[in-house]
Amino acid sequence: MNVTTWADSAESARDKPDKYIQRFQWHVISIEDARPVADDELFEDESMEDMIARTRANPKAIILGTFHGYKEE
Repeated sequence: MNVTTWADSAESARDKPDKYIQRFQWHVISIEDARPVADDELFEDESMEDMIARTRANPKAIILGTFHGYKEE
């Protein structure tokens, strides 16, 4: 899942979405590529551009993109 949010550190960028997702009784398996987005950075994926724009407009935002679900066995 792509997630965009405001954070003041890499640790905060990981913790903030993890705590939010726990509200739905979901579990974060791993986080890859947690980093700031440059003002001039472009993405091929239009939905990612939209997520970033929405996040920039709302400092409290945690925007979740495509979900991938796995059943517990």
